[in-house]
Amino acid sequence: MPHPRLRRLLLFPVLVAAGLVPGCGDSGPTSSRPVKLVPRDYPTPQAAVDAAEPGDLVIISPGTYFATEHRSSSNPEFPNGLRAALFLKHGVDVVGDQPQGSVVFRDTTGTDTTYGAVIIDLGLGPYGKVEVNNLTFEDFGIGIAVVGSTAVVRGCRTIGGKAGIWAFRATDPLIDGNLVEGAMYDGILTQYADSDIVLNIVRDCGAGVGAEYPGFPFIAANYLCRNDIGVVANTSVNAFVYRNVIRDNAIYGVTSEAEADPVVIENDLYGNGIDYRVGPYDPVRTDSLDATSNFWDTVDTTVVIHELISDRRTDPTAGAMLRVRPISPRSWNPVPSVNPDALCGADAATTEILWRRLRETAAPPRPPRLRDLPRIPR
Repeated sequence: MPHPRLRRLLLFPVLVAAGLVPGCGDSGPTSSRPVKLVPRDYPTPQAAVDAAEPGDLVIISPGTYFATEHRSSSNPEFPNGLRAALFLKHGVDVVGDQPQGSVVFRDTTGTDTTYGAVIIDLGLGPYGKVEVNNLTFEDFGIGIAVVGSTAVVRGCRTIGGKAGIWAFRATDPLIDGNLVEGAMYDGILTQYADSDIVLNIVRDCGAGVGAEYPGFPFIAANYLCRNDIGVVANTSVNAFVYRNVIRDNAIYGVTSEAEADPVVIENDLYGNGIDYRVGPYDPVRTDSLDATSNFWDTVDTTVVIHELISDRRTDPTAGAMLRVRPISPRSWNPVPSVNPDALCGADAATTEILWRRLRETAAPPRPPRLRDLPRIPR
């Protein structure tokens, strides 16, 4: 079970203006799409999704939902199928009704291989993209998995488990405005996927955001705090890490290794054990990585460049130095001068304030051709 303090948090507000759910005082959904209500029309969320057609909207009333089921999958990555609380369907959006944070899926199986929501093996078509919005997943092995498909994961919350949100071989998934906490390994993990990971709060996890294997994930405007590591880039990934607040992570703010070639610019890094660590590359990398225009929490830039980012074995040939041009904290940092404990505190009021300030900053636009970003020649 998650730490008791994590249960006192507020979930992020649903974007009523988007027309997905009724606003306060509204008599019903503002969308003209066909709507299936749980439990009024269907006894369980899964029953509503199974009955829905592409283009339908499933709205789940407040409550705690415990049921899971096992289903086979045509995806070769899962030859034995999967167990999950909610199997989603192409073109069918699922949203938790207000009040926020009161639609909870909880795992009681006691295993670490159960998923909260699974978006997998989906056809694209005219309604290909799926949105899951304002749902909470507690204690699942992985809270939300987007595998071999395309999806929007917005305003959700995951607590505990091995990982919070996982995008794997997915088609441009958008992971936007979620609260992820208490995951043993990665809060948000993207593998073989050009994920947009923006405006999330990730805390108390093994890593805030993990980016692995070839791909061009866009990691921007997130608040990554009190994890072991803020951002991990490895295994040939080309991540663009832009305008994040990365603070108070126990070991590293950012780490790069194993052929990763990230661009890390205009972030605020402070209060981390080491702000940026470059690990072993094989073959040895002899040129610099691009880490310009970041704010570093140090007075002595020489210390940052020559000590804090070298390989843990202090072997200068094992890693690479950074191309560094330090700057002052950025104006877009939503809370640059607040006490760290309050800033990333787990109490409900602080979390709500932090999220609102983060949302007000707005996510920076993804470069139109991320693959063509200028990189230091190798």
